Amino acid sequence: MGSNTVFRVQRRVSLISGIIGIAVAITNFTYFVSAHSVIESFIAPAVSLIVLVSILVLFTAFWDHAVSRIVQLALVYLMGAVSILDVYNSIAGIGMMLIFAVIAFKYGYFKKHSIVKFIIFLISIYLLTFISVQNHPHKKGFMLGFDAILYTTMFITVLYSVYLDEIKEYSKRADVAERTVNELIIQRQKLNDELDNLTNQIINFEKSTKPLDFEMIKITPREQEVIKVLVVNGGATEKEIAEALNISPETVKTHMKNIRRKLGVDRKTEIIDLCRNNFKIVSRSYVLDD
Repeated sequence: MGSNTVFRVQRRVSLISGIIGIAVAITNFTYFVSAHSVIESFIAPAVSLIVLVSILVLFTAFWDHAVSRIVQLALVYLMGAVSILDVYNSIAGIGMMLIFAVIAFKYGYFKKHSIVKFIIFLISIYLLTFISVQNHPHKKGFMLGFDAILYTTMFITVLYSVYLDEIKEYSKRADVAERTVNELIIQRQKLNDELDNLTNQIINFEKSTKPLDFEMIKITPREQEVIKVLVVNGGATEKEIAEALNISPETVKTHMKNIRRKLGVDRKTEIIDLCRNNFKIVSRSYVLDD
């Protein structure tokens, strides 16, 4: 995790923990003042100490340094310890301890010897809870109140803020993935269109490569011979065709005129293109297809 990312997390945790910590202290003060004097309520650890710790936590938002992060963790742990020692806030204290664990993990302090550190962390919570029960034997169970709601809110908010960068990154990746999928869909549609176009071209090509049905378009046998000489010689002149077939050039001219009319073309090259598939090579000579 980059330094800028760590500091962003540090500032979020500081602001959220500090503000909600002060709110918790105010709630505790309101609760205590109903049974004690104002001074007694204010100097109660669940009020004065939490206010002090919250203010110190707020100050850690302005110092981008490993020491500042360690101080922040220590203060969060202290807030959790004070809350556990005060049975009224035991659930909130455990929530603070969970926040401590999440932040410490985010800062990378659990990367090495994580199991040993986690066991020590759990033992410290058990010891604090044991001390709390011993000091308050007349109080049994955990009391749920507005404090618990505030601490729960802080826990959830801190969790969100700690992993906000990851959430944004995942969201960004999801957007990129969605755009990529949409682009792939568009590309697939284009490929389908191109495939359809190629299919049509193949169909047209197959049609263009099929031999013409001379009988259907009423090409006479003599005209077929003229076409054959024209195709075989790659564009023979009328004189050359006449010599090859032993007919007069005028007769060839008449045949060519009729062939153009029947095929619907004007040039010799078009006649060759249309009729080249009506002939096949056999021993270097061309014969008409049956």
